[in-house]
Amino acid sequence: MDGVYVAPCTEPKGIDIIKSHQHEHAIHFLRDRYLWGRINEPVQKRCLIVTAVRDPRTWLPSKFMEDEKRRYCEAGREDITPAQAVGHYREWLERTAELNRHRAQWNVPHFLKMYGTTLTEQMNVFRENGGYSLLPPVSLEQAQQGRKLSEEEDGSGPPPIETSCSLLFLHFEQAQRWPDIFKAVSPGVDYTAPEDRNQLCPDNVDRYNAIKNYELTDEEKHAFIGHDQYSPYLEEWFRVYGYLTSSSRSSFFYKGNKGLQITRYNTDSVIAVINTPKCGTGGMYKHFADSYDCTFERTMFDGVMIGPCKRPNSIDVIRSHNHENSLLMLRMYLLDNLKQKQQKKCLILTAVRDPKTWFPSKFMEDEKKKYCEATDITPEQAVEDYRDWLVYANNRNRHRAQWNIPHFLKLYGTTLKEQMKVLEENRGYSLLPPVPPPESSLRDNSSVQDVPVQSHCSLLFLQVEHGDKWPEVFQNLSPGPEYKAPEDRNNLCPNNKERNAAIKKYELTEREKRFFIGQNDEYSDFIEEWFRVYGYIN
Repeated sequence: MDGVYVAPCTEPKGIDIIKSHQHEHAIHFLRDRYLWGRINEPVQKRCLIVTAVRDPRTWLPSKFMEDEKRRYCEAGREDITPAQAVGHYREWLERTAELNRHRAQWNVPHFLKMYGTTLTEQMNVFRENGGYSLLPPVSLEQAQQGRKLSEEEDGSGPPPIETSCSLLFLHFEQAQRWPDIFKAVSPGVDYTAPEDRNQLCPDNVDRYNAIKNYELTDEEKHAFIGHDQYSPYLEEWFRVYGYLTSSSRSSFFYKGNKGLQITRYNTDSVIAVINTPKCGTGGMYKHFADSYDCTFERTMFDGVMIGPCKRPNSIDVIRSHNHENSLLMLRMYLLDNLKQKQQKKCLILTAVRDPKTWFPSKFMEDEKKKYCEATDITPEQAVEDYRDWLVYANNRNRHRAQWNIPHFLKLYGTTLKEQMKVLEENRGYSLLPPVPPPESSLRDNSSVQDVPVQSHCSLLFLQVEHGDKWPEVFQNLSPGPEYKAPEDRNNLCPNNKERNAAIKKYELTEREKRFFIGQNDEYSDFIEEWFRVYGYIN
């Protein structure tokens, strides 16, 4: 079987040793060859599985040297400096990220699940035992509860191997204990430690030390953890070794939603950008429109545009600042897909922005014709115009500022204060799954009013202040297209740079802030919460 090696032993007879890096192939081989006879009868053999975990700080450099050993150990490579070696290592981290993420989680999480435990629990056992944990076989009932068994394992064929084998789980950092451990479980064994890598490649000592001393950046750690089925284990692995602080990351696919299945929105999807003005709407919709070659068309709903996309043709992108009309259109869209027996995935995108920058940006948007063409308006005059605008455009701006976010937060059962904590921990993004899960799906005779959008769409809530993270977020949710950040406003209107800077520096007075918040109307609560979470009022 591919990737599985077996060594029958002569002394003592009756012992076979299997070696593999692939748990799936090894498990099948072990079950079919050793635990179940050719005439479908159990074989009375004792069975021990041995696996280990290692600190990611040393595993990554070691794996790099394993992959690149010929390049670094061969003669004539003295010209590679330690600094250059670190550069090669960082390139390798990026180039082989997917392969190494797969390697790193290939075996351990599967065995932990089979034996009904977690890495965090086992690390505690290591501390008590001095680097090892011996897990006995589990019952068939426990095996059935712990994982979905194949048809062969579930009654008609060989039982799952965890019901016949013990698991010896080892801690690599305490390998000096391995000789005693191996003698205890298999008396008579003499453990021979592998030769030190520096002795195998003596000219490479300085380069290897430089690589081992290199600390991955937060971005490199986050990229390695990723956002897919491997992420929960990889994040736990980094955390139990103290390689990831509690505040440096929490995968938004799993934060507060353990077991949430990752959905990719690059086929058979509708992507709805329903966003507050001046909160990155243009960058969001342009990213998807350009990437998927969408041609936007006006719809029967005021302020809502839809872009049927050519690449692939199973994606539609919606753009709007009006949540009411957009949600009505989404309801009709989802209902129409139901009647056509189509199961379209749905993602809503919206964002929040600091009021300190939202006000100046909205002012410049409203007055861009005046300010991009004028050359005689001083920065001081611009600030006075800005203060006047704060008054005469107050009602319109209060409506704009709270148009979408509070409605989506209510639909998904959360608050801005709660989401700001997630945004801070995740560095600017939060993914809210459909609520409740769409198990009681729509029926053919359903009407538009029967369609709860929040039960069929996920909500991606973004923070403009972390717009630098959007390329990674979009790439994980909709693999393929590259995010293109919108052009800086100063580049679009170069004559206005000093006036724009003066307006951004102006701090609203307490009276101006309170005037915008208003007096206990339908907008006041959200606007006050918005100001507070950004520290804009006491």
